[in-house]
Amino acid sequence: QICTEHPLAGRIDPTVAFFYSPDPKLESWISQYQSENPENRIVVPFSKKVLNNAIDDRWSLVNCLKQNLFIRDLFDYKLPLKSDRYFYGREDIVASIVDNVRKSQNSGLFGLRKTGKTSVLLKVQRAFEKSKDVETVFFDCKNRPIRRSSCDELAKRIVVEIDDRFGKKHAKKLNDSVDVFDVLDAAVQSIPAKKKICIVFDEIEYISPISPTDLHWRQDFIDLWQALWTIQTKYDKISYVVCGVNPTVCDIDRFESAAAAGRTVQNPMFSIFNVYYLKGLSLENLKNMITFFGSRMGLFFNDEAISMLFDEYGGH
Repeated sequence: QICTEHPLAGRIDPTVAFFYSPDPKLESWISQYQSENPENRIVVPFSKKVLNNAIDDRWSLVNCLKQNLFIRDLFDYKLPLKSDRYFYGREDIVASIVDNVRKSQNSGLFGLRKTGKTSVLLKVQRAFEKSKDVETVFFDCKNRPIRRSSCDELAKRIVVEIDDRFGKKHAKKLNDSVDVFDVLDAAVQSIPAKKKICIVFDEIEYISPISPTDLHWRQDFIDLWQALWTIQTKYDKISYVVCGVNPTVCDIDRFESAAAAGRTVQNPMFSIFNVYYLKGLSLENLKNMITFFGSRMGLFFNDEAISMLFDEYGGH
């Protein structure tokens, strides 16, 4: 908190901090904190004992730095990034998606696994948390309760999320005598002026006709997106972002009908999304990232090494 407030905000190294305390349990506390918060800045603990020894032995400080700065592999982080501290590159795509949402236009983000798609979506979400003009609802479609839900059940979840974001009570109107999409329509209409909502569907394949597991989405996908698209055409307060590996859900114009054998049905997602393909980092971005993080670990890369990494992995 101190590092994000005046006068330190934006003026100090965002990746490393030196922390002094006379508490004899300082080092064990820092070690536990780092393991529980792997995305946090590197914290180097200076105990009272270390500083006292440093009066006569400068290696006391050097050894403390070595033990804490050079043992952590900053490149070895496999989960989506939930903060800006280690987010690197992708500024153009993030800016495009943010701009689309503010214009109430839809975005599709596709790319190979582990290229950072979810990290981009979380970055977009953080951008709106700062600006406070757009509320975001994030659905991880590979999550079992989401992919096992029906079209109407997922719509109910959206209604509940809108109620939660804007202090409404539309969910109380949900019953067997009312169509859930009528309630969703009213919920979107009630969003305050100058406010918008963005519904994010990560891993969209799991709730689409190409899902190999939950076959009910062959029909429910059509019903869901026909309704969502209808609501969006009525109100400019809602937009959608989908993300996945396979862009078929946005690219193909028709799907095989689940109700009539041998017939096809129009894909309601076709031509309503601005599609982006997430590629590897450019050589310049890769060089800046490797240089930045490597220096925090005591590693230095020459241009030939960075070029080899780029040629071998394509910035992935």
